[in-house]
Amino acid sequence: MHFRLRTLIAIAVMTLFALASQPLWAANFPLKGKVITQIVPFGSGSGADTTARIMQPWMEKELGVPMPIINKPGAGGQIGFTEFVRTAKPDGYTIGISMLPAIPSAYLDPKRKAVFGRKDFRLVANIAVDPSVILVMPNSPYKTLKDLIAAAKANPGKIKATSAGPMTTSHLTAVKLELATGAKFAYMFYDQQGEQRGALLGGHADVEFNAMSDAAAALSGQVRCLAVFDDKPSRFMPNVPTTVSLGIDARMASSRGYAVAAGTPDEIVNRIAAATEKVLSVPENQKALDKIMLATRFMAGKEFDDYWKDVENTVQMVLNTLGK
Repeated sequence: MHFRLRTLIAIAVMTLFALASQPLWAANFPLKGKVITQIVPFGSGSGADTTARIMQPWMEKELGVPMPIINKPGAGGQIGFTEFVRTAKPDGYTIGISMLPAIPSAYLDPKRKAVFGRKDFRLVANIAVDPSVILVMPNSPYKTLKDLIAAAKANPGKIKATSAGPMTTSHLTAVKLELATGAKFAYMFYDQQGEQRGALLGGHADVEFNAMSDAAAALSGQVRCLAVFDDKPSRFMPNVPTTVSLGIDARMASSRGYAVAAGTPDEIVNRIAAATEKVLSVPENQKALDKIMLATRFMAGKEFDDYWKDVENTVQMVLNTLGK
């Protein structure tokens, strides 16, 4: 009897110790000497990669530890998301660059057989919401979006359009334009943004669908933008019409932020989120993000979760439409 009582007391003490020690450990996050690894699901030079690298030195300064970046491109981000879910522990020392709608596009499409779902991610903080744009060469016969749509309707499946992969933001943008107008494109998918731009510049593609920040470097004369897929003009491109202003309800944007493994303690999530919000207020950092035409928008907690749900609904709507 005494042995059983001692055993029960020992178990109770160990349980209390475990419960008490976790918040203390989490409150000290990140521990000095540790490293926070960032997994970027797209290649070097992509919008996701550039965003992570601009934020990196400021986040390292704020959190006080190194934050190396590992690129895991392929399959529209699915390879990188899979790597994150496979390796990340709920301790905050592995961060995934959350890409919406790329993540839900992977797990909502049964054909892609993703090994992860919404339950595997805990959203931390959003950095930016980057509207899509449609690009052509300066000498393109399509002077306006109206010209392009007319040609794509008259020659369905003949105009070659590039995107970053099936059901990525750029592909969803093109699909939404098709659904809204009746146009039909022939798709060319690329894992690397450089390959996508090379196809347009080399004359292998007619148009490019991409995020505005992915197009920023080329908008100085290499390419011409026909429209921004939003309802409000961009402060970076105020003279370019929005799709809504043209009577086409085909809004689409890519959001980029930080996610950790499901089950990560609140103390850690809040620490990273607070660091992100502070870093986004640093003028030098904001200037660097402005240079790539990235519209910052901090979100955390319920606001970020609700945004994810809205994106899921959009992806599911497109999948349902394409399945008919």
